[in-house]
Amino acid sequence: MTDTVVSSDGTVIAIESIGNGPGIVLVHGSACDGRDWTDVSSHLQGFRLHMFHRRGRSGSGDQQPYSMEREVEDILAVVNATDAALLVGHSFGALLCLEAMQNLPPNIATVLIEPPIIDAADPPFPSEWRQGLQTMLEDVASKGNDDALVEAFMVHAVGSSPEEVASMKKDESGWAAARACSRTLPREASVTASYHWIPTRFAKVPSRALLLAGTETAPFFKAAVAELCATLPNSQSAELTGQGHLSVNTAPHLVAAQIVGYWESLEHHIVSF
Repeated sequence: MTDTVVSSDGTVIAIESIGNGPGIVLVHGSACDGRDWTDVSSHLQGFRLHMFHRRGRSGSGDQQPYSMEREVEDILAVVNATDAALLVGHSFGALLCLEAMQNLPPNIATVLIEPPIIDAADPPFPSEWRQGLQTMLEDVASKGNDDALVEAFMVHAVGSSPEEVASMKKDESGWAAARACSRTLPREASVTASYHWIPTRFAKVPSRALLLAGTETAPFFKAAVAELCATLPNSQSAELTGQGHLSVNTAPHLVAAQIVGYWESLEHHIVSF
């Protein structure tokens, strides 16, 4: 079922909803759309799943100037419209969900899968990298080669290996979706590079959170999860064994199992109180 909601700035956001049961809003990362959750959703029986397409792609509108705040408003609009009980985000989508947590009702829990909090890296990313990433991607974008733009983003922003990129290209529908939204990559990379982690902003967030990272992912994603777990007062973490950053594609059953297990623990907590 396809539906839409209107965000605070008037942008129309498209949502694909399937299943029956407690509501889960799934927020995809960069270089994809809501269909990135298709494989995970096949393992989430007994839930009403809302896979929305973030602004600028696949039926959702867009407005300028772009900002992270507008994307957070989109998430809150979808959560409010669907009465979801759980919010799940991957990569850049997880970073947006983290920001949304500050305005979520405390009864809505969150699952964050490897948000790209660069400030958590040790040693820190050099300032030249932060400044140069967007410039490099904009230069690639100006040449009009969508394949090159997606590949540059995956290698330089996400840290994917050439082998991982080659594997992505074998998924024709997934690579086509990445190419279709490639023009959103420079702006999302800019937000990631300029995002500054301020723990005190989140130290009193009441919502519960599960933080996930693959055992084979880039060190700064692991560091981000550790930093969040140390900061969010009602959080816990778990590992996705043998997985890198693209676990929602490479091991959807593992991701789904963590979501289901976490939901069951939340139900037990509610009953016990």
